[in-house]
Amino acid sequence: MDDRARRGVGWLTLVSVATKGSQLVVTVVLAALFTEADLGVVALTLALVNTAMVVQSMGVTAVISRTEHDAERMAGTVLTMTAAAATLLTVAGVAGAPALAGAVDAPAAAPLIRVVSIGLPFMAIAWVQLALMSRGLNFRQRLVPDIGSAIGGAAVTVGLALAGAGPMSVAVGFVVTAASQPVLGVAVGVRVRPRWDRRAAGEAFRWIATVGAGAIAATVVLNIDYPIVSRILGPDALGLYSLAFRLGFVPYALLGTVLASVAFALYANLMRDGDRAEAAAANTHFTRLLLLTVGGTYVVAVLLADRIVLLGDRWAAAAPALMVLCGYGLGRALLTLWYESVVATGRLRLYTLLECAHLILLAMLLVTFTRYGIVAAALAQAGAVWTMVATVWIAARRAHVAPAPRDLVRAVGGFAVPAVACVLLSRALHPVLSDPRSLPAAAGEAVALIVCYGVVAVVVNRAFVTSLLRHRQPAGT
Repeated sequence: MDDRARRGVGWLTLVSVATKGSQLVVTVVLAALFTEADLGVVALTLALVNTAMVVQSMGVTAVISRTEHDAERMAGTVLTMTAAAATLLTVAGVAGAPALAGAVDAPAAAPLIRVVSIGLPFMAIAWVQLALMSRGLNFRQRLVPDIGSAIGGAAVTVGLALAGAGPMSVAVGFVVTAASQPVLGVAVGVRVRPRWDRRAAGEAFRWIATVGAGAIAATVVLNIDYPIVSRILGPDALGLYSLAFRLGFVPYALLGTVLASVAFALYANLMRDGDRAEAAAANTHFTRLLLLTVGGTYVVAVLLADRIVLLGDRWAAAAPALMVLCGYGLGRALLTLWYESVVATGRLRLYTLLECAHLILLAMLLVTFTRYGIVAAALAQAGAVWTMVATVWIAARRAHVAPAPRDLVRAVGGFAVPAVACVLLSRALHPVLSDPRSLPAAAGEAVALIVCYGVVAVVVNRAFVTSLLRHRQPAGT
């Protein structure tokens, strides 16, 4: 990992902690104020808008990081394409909200869909700005637009929720976030004007033809569970499942996406220079770092899962699903990281096929097992993602950018030892801190587990940690 990537991880981690931290605060507040059905309606609405955001871009913003042509011309051309698609989707969302809500068996979501649709064009602009920043590894520049918009949107959401606005508070908060992000992007000097360059458009359309379907499939993979759970188990069960999923998704969103974003920019630069061996070494390094950081966070989350009742006794049934979804989140983090290495090598059709295969496998498992409850739905998620982790590692291995088996075993061992130590400590503390409804007990156990994991992880991975502190890559990784 070179110095630019190292600094990128630091700045993007700060961005992620602030943005995802604000989202976590919103989730906790909503869980305290909303019913299970209300939270389910919110989850369905956000799932639909997340899918719409990817449909409007078709994954084309990633070509800004990868193009060998003028990045500014590419960015302006991509902005023209995505803004046009976003406008059409906004019109469709506002006019077709009742039909969309009816399709997912949630008529109460229609007003929310109308409101969140207004934010799509703003997100189109913001994504192009962020792609330009990522291309240059200028992650420090993202602090103002990312953090400012996230905190502003979270404040509006929480304020409206406390005032009794119900699920509509989330929709309004989303629009505030979407509208403020490109404005703040301009404030820090990232100005993109719409333009049309035929050569850039041709490259973008070729990218869409190979990656677009994969980008959409990837987003549907992340959101298909909500409508299936809603239709099979009902809105109350969806509320329980969505809370477990949101909490289980936090470590991935907080740390996993940071590492993947920085990794892709670094992989793309290395592949443009034709340095495949360095790309493989960087992938190995990022994999080990991901297992230690994201994996450690998930270990603590699993051991504290029964503390979910701190948000209210009605959420107790979500704890088993949360534990399973923590396993899913770790798999998702690894999968995303390794996907980035495959895409950076230019194997775009392979990426699309893998994402589509994941979608088909997940849909089959969810339809088959969700009828047995939310834990079964969570197991379907985990089973699908870990199947794809193994598959994508093989694909990356064939592209000569995957961690070698020996290095992978070393990385897993470096994570497993402190994880086992935390499990043993949790069992030892259980007689003293057994009340899941006690906030002091939860805080005490959390601190003890974090310290335990950190100390054991540093001891077991001493050479790797030392290399990070000395700003050099360890030999043999």
